[in-house]
Amino acid sequence: MSTGHETRDFKPIWVGAFVAVLVYAIVVVYMFTFTVFSHFKAGEVTQTSPGLFPQPRLQIDAQSELVQMQARDRERLNSYGWIDRETGTVRIPIERAMDLVAERGVNGVAK
Repeated sequence: MSTGHETRDFKPIWVGAFVAVLVYAIVVVYMFTFTVFSHFKAGEVTQTSPGLFPQPRLQIDAQSELVQMQARDRERLNSYGWIDRETGTVRIPIERAMDLVAERGVNGVAK
């Protein structure tokens, strides 16, 4: 009976080659990633003007912008106006529209 290890199943040269390829792949991926991110960072600096954040910009005063939007919406809901003059489509106040629907029904036909 001989002493030692099995030489047919395990070859240290293959383990060494695998480790070398793995280290090489890690280095290549790191260099590629570093290059790509450096390129994007350089492009970001040249595209933005000083003092302005890139799009989309966050709301500065959300509460006042909400109040302004609600005021615009109320104005449109409670006023007359043209949607399309060529086709004769108009906007009417919502209260008037509800009265017309109550009088005529949903299809616009009198009851």
